Amino acid sequence: NRGIEHAVVEEVRELCSEKAEIRIIGPGVLHAELSPEKAALYVYRCQAVETVSALLGKSNVNKKDFFGAIEACAKDVNWAKALNGVSSVAFSSVKDADSGMTTPEIADILSNVIKEKAPGVNLVYKEEDASIVVVLTNDNVFICRKLHKQDLSRREYRVFLDRDSLRGTIAYAAFRRTGITKGAFLDPFCRSGSVVIEAAMYAQGLAPHRYHREWLDLRPLGFSGDEKEKVLDGAEKTTPKDIIVMAR
Repeated sequence: NRGIEHAVVEEVRELCSEKAEIRIIGPGVLHAELSPEKAALYVYRCQAVETVSALLGKSNVNKKDFFGAIEACAKDVNWAKALNGVSSVAFSSVKDADSGMTTPEIADILSNVIKEKAPGVNLVYKEEDASIVVVLTNDNVFICRKLHKQDLSRREYRVFLDRDSLRGTIAYAAFRRTGITKGAFLDPFCRSGSVVIEAAMYAQGLAPHRYHREWLDLRPLGFSGDEKEKVLDGAEKTTPKDIIVMAR
């Protein structure tokens, strides 16, 4: 989400490493260098983001030639490895630049390259077995593969929604703005309770998606089957924080 990058940076450093290299590459888009194990932990435990992806390739944009930059970046990706075991792939894009290109146009560029380098993969325009995301900024093109199949901002507790309900990511960021890591947190105007629920999850170290591990696609990190379950079981091990959460 744009505007809550501070919460993402805090979360990555807290869950993964204080020394994690994190760069904001566009509004609401960050790049962090993490090991496969730390990336798996983050996508499972994160509360601040909608999407987490593994970086497949990066290219510079010269003289606003986005078409050439996307094509060059796509040709540098090892698609046979990136899509190993994938039956179908969908495309989406995040554009923080006046590229003049639509998502279908970007998908066509990638499709032509993938057909040559990874024949046999079914290319579609909706969420399927794997999802490729292209991020465009004024200076760079990033090609990534999502590590999940559902929006990570989805929450099980959001059953009855109204127009004033906060998304889980926004509610979490609002709590983190308080700077509270110990002591009491009181929300006297909790309405739907999103902020206090996110605060309680943070305090207890509960993974928002612990009951939907099937949403997570950790194959790009090298984890599937029993290996995936093992790394996620390890991500469950956490020490609750000394925070008392109250609402009225």
